[in-house]
Formats: sequence, C-alpha cells, structure tokens
Amino acid sequence: MNIKSVRYLTKLIIFSLLVGVLPVITQGVFFYHRSSRAIQDKVYELNMQLLVQNQMRIEEILKSIRSQYTLFASVSAGQYMDRPLSFKEYDKVNEILKKLKGPQYIIPAIHSAYMVNFSKDWVIGNDSMGSFSAMRNKEQILKILENPAYSFWTYVDSPANTSVHMNISKQFPIGNICLIIKLPVNSPVPSGAIIVNISRHVIEQIISSKGSERNIIVDENGRVLFSSDASIAGMDMSTLPYIKKIMEADKRSGFFKANIDDERMGVIFRKSDYNGWIYLTFYSISDITKESRSMGITSVIICVSMILIVVVFSISGSNVMYKPINHIYQIMRNISDGSSLSGKTDEFVYIQEGMVTQLEKFFVLKLINGELGSDEFKKKMEGIGRKYLWDSAFVVTIQIFKQGDYQRRSDTQELAITVIQEILEKIIPPSRSLKPVLKKDGVVLLIGNEKDEQVETAKEFLCCIAEKINKEIMNRLGMQVNIGVSSRFSDLDYTYVAYRQSIEALITNQLLGVKSPVLFFDEMVTDGYNAKPYPQILEGRLIDAINMGELDKAEAILKELIDDIFSRQTSINDIFFSLLRLMVSLIKIVQDVGNNIDPLFSDSSIMYVQKLYTLRNTQEAHGWFMDYLIKPIVDVLEEYRVSQSKEIAENVISLIHQEYDTDITLESCAAKLNYHPSYIWKALRKEYNTTFSDYLSQYRLKIAKEWLRETDMSVAEIAERLRYSNSQNFIRFFKKMEGVTPGQYRNAYRHFKGQKGGEF
Repeated sequence: MNIKSVRYLTKLIIFSLLVGVLPVITQGVFFYHRSSRAIQDKVYELNMQLLVQNQMRIEEILKSIRSQYTLFASVSAGQYMDRPLSFKEYDKVNEILKKLKGPQYIIPAIHSAYMVNFSKDWVIGNDSMGSFSAMRNKEQILKILENPAYSFWTYVDSPANTSVHMNISKQFPIGNICLIIKLPVNSPVPSGAIIVNISRHVIEQIISSKGSERNIIVDENGRVLFSSDASIAGMDMSTLPYIKKIMEADKRSGFFKANIDDERMGVIFRKSDYNGWIYLTFYSISDITKESRSMGITSVIICVSMILIVVVFSISGSNVMYKPINHIYQIMRNISDGSSLSGKTDEFVYIQEGMVTQLEKFFVLKLINGELGSDEFKKKMEGIGRKYLWDSAFVVTIQIFKQGDYQRRSDTQELAITVIQEILEKIIPPSRSLKPVLKKDGVVLLIGNEKDEQVETAKEFLCCIAEKINKEIMNRLGMQVNIGVSSRFSDLDYTYVAYRQSIEALITNQLLGVKSPVLFFDEMVTDGYNAKPYPQILEGRLIDAINMGELDKAEAILKELIDDIFSRQTSINDIFFSLLRLMVSLIKIVQDVGNNIDPLFSDSSIMYVQKLYTLRNTQEAHGWFMDYLIKPIVDVLEEYRVSQSKEIAENVISLIHQEYDTDITLESCAAKLNYHPSYIWKALRKEYNTTFSDYLSQYRLKIAKEWLRETDMSVAEIAERLRYSNSQNFIRFFKKMEGVTPGQYRNAYRHFKGQKGGEF
C-alpha cells in the first residue's frame, strides 16, 4: 500500500544507508587496492633481491673458475704447447693433470677440465690422455674455437653422446656449459685450448625455487643455460614474446606481467654485465594475489559487518521516529481484511476506517453471541457512525468446502471472508448489511430487509446473493459454499437464536447432500421421516474387532456404521444421540476389563460430548472416532493383554510346580484359571518361549533327578509318582534327555560324592 508516510520512511532509510554505506564501501575498496599493491611490490622487491643474490653467487663462481684457469693458461700452459706429449712422458702429463684438477678441489661447480693441443695432437684431462686427431667430434671443438674472444663462456648445443667422465680415447667429452681459454694466451692463431665443463647440478641448485617461482638463466642469444626446471635446459626461447621484449630492452633490469602458458605471470629480469647472460624469475600473479584476496575477503567481511550495523541503526532510528503512527497502522493492517481499505492513500484515513470496521465486527460478534442487547448495540453503532435502520433481518452462516469433502478448512476461511466481503460490497448496499465476522462454524453476517419488503422477496434476494457467492468462491478457490439462513426476525435480541437457526439449517443442508447451496430454517422438514433403528449388529461387530485388536477391521466396520447413522437424513439430534450411544459403548469396553477410562480423554469428557455436535459428515465422524477413541482403546487393551499374559503364564507355572505329581493338563489349568487353553498356550509361548507339555516334562525331570540323588526310591516308584504309564517310558525319556539311565545316573552321583564330595 502506498501510504505517504511509508514512502517517507523508505526515503529516510535509503538516505541513512547512503550516508553510512558509501564511505564504508569507498574505504574498503581503497584499502583492498592499496594493500594488494603493497603486497605485489613487496613480492617484487623480495624476488629481485633473491635474483640479485643468485646472480652474484653464480658470477662469483664463474669469475673464480676463469681466474684459476686463466692463471694456469698465462703462467704454465705455454711451456707445454710446443711439446708432442705421450704416455711415455708421464711426469709432464701428470703435472698438467694436477694443474687442471687443482681448482676442482676448491670450486665444486667445476665438473671437469681438459687441455687440448691441435698442433701436437694430444688431449689431457680426466686422469687420462688421448690423441686429438682420433676424436670423432674434433670438428665440433674446432668450430667452438672460431669465436674471436680469447676466453669465453659458451653453450654447446649437442654435447658428445658420451659422459664427461669417460676416458678421452675416441670422443672429446664436452658438457653443455663450458669455459674456453685459447692457448697460447693472446696468440692470434691458437694452437690449443683449456676447456672447463661446468656442473649443471651446482648452478641449478643455486637457482632452485621453493615455491611456485621458476628461475631461468639464458645467454645473450636467448638459449636456456640453467633452469629450476631441468626439462627446458638448452631450449631456444629467443622467439618468445616476453624473452624478445627483455633482449630488446635498454634497461638492465626490470619487471613486467605476461601471459605464459595460459597463466598470468610476473617476470623479473636482470642482464649481466659480466657475460651478457639474462637472469629471470617467473611467479604466478594468482598465487601472489591469494593473500590480497584473503585481505579482500577480510575487507568485505568488515565492510559487510559495518554495513549491517549501519542498516540496523538506519532502520531502527527511522522506525523510532515513525514508531507511533506505524504501530497503529501495522495493527490495522494485521486485523483488517483490507478489501474496503485498499483504495486509501492516507495512513490516518486507513487507520480510522480500519478501526471503525473492526469495532463494527466486534459489536456484531457480541450481538451474535448474545452478549449485547438491542438498545446497546444500536447505541454503539451510532457511536462509530453506523445507524441501524432495519425493520427486520436474517442471520446468514456461510461455510466453504471442497466438492465431495465436507471437511472445513481454516486456511481458506480468511481468504473466503475477503472474497465474500468483496461480493457483498458489489451487490449489497452498505445500508442492508453489517460487516461479516468469522466464527468456527463459518462466515456469519446480518442482512437487513428494506421497509415493507415481503419475506419471499427477501428470500429471492438472499438466494441471488448465495448463487453469486457460490460462483465466485468456485472460480477463485475451487470450493463450494453451504449457506444456512435463519428465519426472519425484527427484534435484535433474537439474533443469538437466529444464529443457532442458521447453524442448524447449515448442518441439515450438509446432511441432505447440499442439493442447493442455501437452506432456510423455516423451510426445514424435521418430522414425518421413517427412522431406521440404531445399527446394533454393526456396533457388536465393531466391539468384537476392537477386543481382538484388529484395527484395520475395526476401521472398516466403523466406516460402515457411521455411514449408516448419517444415511438416515433425519434431525441433528437423532444423529447426535446415535453418535453419543456409540461413544458410550466404546468407552464401556475399557470399563469391562476393569481399567480406568480417564487416560482416554486428552480433554475433558464434556469437550468430547460437545465435539459430537460439531461432526457434520461421515468423514469428520469417522476420523474423530478413530483418532480419539478406537485407537486409544486398542492401545489400552493391548497393554492390558500384555500384563494379563505375564500373570497367566506365572499362574500356570505355579500350578505345575504344585501339581506335577498329579494328572495335570493344559485343559485342567485353563479350567482353574478361567481362560481358554489356546490363550494359556500363547501366554506360555510368549513369556517363557515354551509349551505346557515341554515345561511339565522338564520340571518332572528335574524332580526325578533330585529324588535319584537324595532318596532311595526305586526307579519304578519315581516313574509312578511322576505319572508315567510305566517305568520303561520314564527310563527312555530320562536317557534321551540325560544320556544315561536313571540307575546309571544315581550310581554315578554316589560314586562322585564318595570320591570328591560336593555338588554333582
């Protein structure tokens, strides 16, 4: 409903939210972006520091290696270049080997070192010596030496297909990364060289990464020299956009972002002034921003919390200012059906009209209940601006139901009263009716007659109203209506009686099958019918089924019995007393077994009697009798049977213990206990999981064993006293149960007692 003040309240709340929420959101977004940027800058600085440290460590190693072997090349190597060495000159060869291997002891990154002399055709290294001209890969070595530099680091694309640890007999063992120093030093035409192979493992261990970062070293041509991922060593990356970008850059170091393998990566690079190598670190932007996202989530949670606080304070503060009017307005909305007030655009008019409507309903309800006299009612109606000017009136009670199901539905009553009120406003002038009220029996309203209006005319008018209401309810709710109308009355003090008449007409119409949606009380026929006798036989069958605990059978018989009672098409009182008689007969079942009937009644017994009067159809009656009487009675009887079963079984056992030496039988016990033998048999089976004959035989066997141990009675005497037809039958039974004859049992017992004593 568009009430102005409601719109003002909404605007006030929105303004409060904007004032409180916008700064919070702005601050949260600013904080997230700033913190995210700070984290990325911190990661960049840390990775750059690590990259610089790796570069310095690696270049320190490379410089040390070059320094060691340059010293050897400058000082000592020249004296061997003019000599054709062989294995015979062991001392010279060993001297060269020691100088080649010396730096390896102090620099772990040196894998192996060799000295080669082209002109004198020898190669020394790795604790061996060979002929250079005999090397299958000598052309590869000579090509490497075409580099104009005196000494240089180089990458060998395809090293020899052999291990760098092998003896130099047929192929020169050269690794991927090696240092070349030409000999003699500074000679324009070199006749030899020192070749030092670098251990990839040592360098890769330096640049290995612990997290998701990847470290790579490429040469000035874009070829991978070392990598934390060994699988890409030797790969030519010069054509990749991000490597090309670095190689073409004028900056010696820097950072940028690139898409690498479908992932956004951060790239940090440094170019070496020492040998032109490029040191690179790659890391995932998404991994770096995880912490940023975590902080972002924290920011969102904080912002949402603050927004919720702002929302709470905004709404509560606005409502405090609007509370008095809103309180009254909400009350009126809750208690009014709203049909007659739906067009009101001002909350004060809405409240005024709503209060008048509710007061009118309240006065009508008290009038119907007989709590308000005629004069007082008229006075109160005038007090709220309504005048009662009718000469006479009818009380109309309307009840809705689904076709074929007379069960009243409370969830549709509220909607029904709204629909009915809308119809009444369309077809009945306000001067001819009062506001309808909702009672448990249906919708009740008073319809007045115009001055000098004939009864038949008034009835035709009511029938027309009933037809329209029935049609509208069917269209909107898919339900039908049943309408009872009182006789016409002129004195408002007669309203309560008229209401009871409309209820009786309503119920009678239901009993007749709702052939017409409306029935007038003064048109009811309540005498002259052919009454059928009370269905005594069906009641007896029902009681038998309940006593036997056959609930399904009892339910079927109950349905037949209830249908028989309601099929009489007689007066309400006749049906009521028939149902009352049935209820008394059912309760008598519990009394007959000596049980207290109080547990049957969840409410007072008076409420149960009153409930019988409200049962309007077979479905209601059948359901109520099953749920509130028959099922509880069956439960009580079952509990009684359980307790009786145990008591009966115990009594039978007691009789067996007392009369085991007589001709006791199941039938004689049943006669003494006044129960059927089959019932006693079932009780023993249920409580002791045995039969009468089995228990009697076992107990007599027990007595026989006692007599064999404790007396000198003969076997024949024992058999006779225990009612066996002859001693042979007793002996066979005893042996079957114990595995020995009675005589053997007695002898074994006496022997055992004589030897050890104690219990056998």
